[in-house]
Amino acid sequence: MLTTLLSNNLSKEEKEKKLEDNYNIPMSVELEGGLVEMCNLSDLVEQKGIEQGREEIIRNMLDNGMEVDMIAKVTGISKEKIEAIKAEIK
Repeated sequence: MLTTLLSNNLSKEEKEKKLEDNYNIPMSVELEGGLVEMCNLSDLVEQKGIEQGREEIIRNMLDNGMEVDMIAKVTGISKEKIEAIKAEIK
């Protein structure tokens, strides 16, 4: 059931249908609201993972002596964000 709820490949409507068909959970207004929250949670978790990956790459670039200007150019991340990450390293 969690796989269904957290899936990025299924629309809200597909999730509702699977919950009703596979788990005999009838949709109510309250349950539908909870489903929307779970969909948003999976998006938030994905975005957090992407952000952590970007920061790790930036740390590796800095550790290998790459200049902030070049990192910004290559990654598309602002110089300010890179400088903040650089400050965290020290």
